[in-house]
Amino acid sequence: MVNPTVEFFGGIGLGALVGPGGNLLWGTVGKGFNFETWRTNLDSMINSLLPLIKEMEDQNKTLVIGDEEIEDLKQKLTEGEDLVEELKKVSSWSLMTPLHTNRLAELDKSIKRLLEILKVQGIRDVKGISLLAKDHTKQLKACKTDVEGTLVLAKDHTEQLKACKRDVEETLVLARDHSDQLTDCKSHVEDTLGLARKIDAKLDKFERIGLVQGEEVASLVERNALRKAVKELTPAVDKTLMNPRSFSYEYWERIRPYLRSLRHWFDGEQRAAEEKGWDRISFEELKKLTIQIEQGVKLARKCSDVDVSEWSPGKKSRYAATILDLEKSLQALVLRFKILPNVPVQTDRPHPQGT
Repeated sequence: MVNPTVEFFGGIGLGALVGPGGNLLWGTVGKGFNFETWRTNLDSMINSLLPLIKEMEDQNKTLVIGDEEIEDLKQKLTEGEDLVEELKKVSSWSLMTPLHTNRLAELDKSIKRLLEILKVQGIRDVKGISLLAKDHTKQLKACKTDVEGTLVLAKDHTEQLKACKRDVEETLVLARDHSDQLTDCKSHVEDTLGLARKIDAKLDKFERIGLVQGEEVASLVERNALRKAVKELTPAVDKTLMNPRSFSYEYWERIRPYLRSLRHWFDGEQRAAEEKGWDRISFEELKKLTIQIEQGVKLARKCSDVDVSEWSPGKKSRYAATILDLEKSLQALVLRFKILPNVPVQTDRPHPQGT
């Protein structure tokens, strides 16, 4: 069996004799001789850079920033670590050493290129840090100014607090001096409060008396207003009933008996009976009846002065309902005075008819 080394050098010698291709072959042989150097240098560089990469990753975690800038370099170093580990098993005299040397050289070139990029990025970061430091210096100077101003204010406040303390001490002395006077004053205040309560009771009594009198006056005014409204309603209804063909004739005809029953309001002989009737009507009901009868006066005058033959059925229905409400109000008033004890309450409502 022939020794591989003899074959290798024999091949070199043979190649040298074949002509121009000998230079290429010698270049390949030179790479084979440098294989071990390339592998050793790359292994040393990787072992030096990996701890630095790990330290940079830890710093990025502390600063809460990403690892994008060192990701490519870390990947190449991992590839180099795997390649060096793989080529440790290859002999320097192997025919594949030129190819392996090329792989080592390319990887070394890539790593150095990434290191140059990282160096430029580092310069950029240093400048950025310098700018930040400059800004922080300005902020610190401004903060220093604020702190100095705060200290001046604190000093002023300290003086004010001291002055306030003196005032408080003087106030306490005065309070102790006045304590005896306050004790004497307490009894006078209690006497005054008792007198004030008595005065309040008297005023409350006077106020209640005045309120009752005020309500009586208001009731009298409202009674006169109601009398006037009933007095005005009678001629207004009579005028409306002069047109027997009007759609409202039947409604106003139902109201006439109540108006006749209320004539005693203007008869002096019925004044006593009237007063008893007023006692059965509350002020709120009296006010409500007055408003409804005053509205009835306006409605009766309108029905007598206006040609209602052109009114729409809906409008006639609304007016009829209003007249029926007026009838109920008069009926309630009559029943309050017990003038017509035998008059039944009207519940049927005639339907509006045209003229």
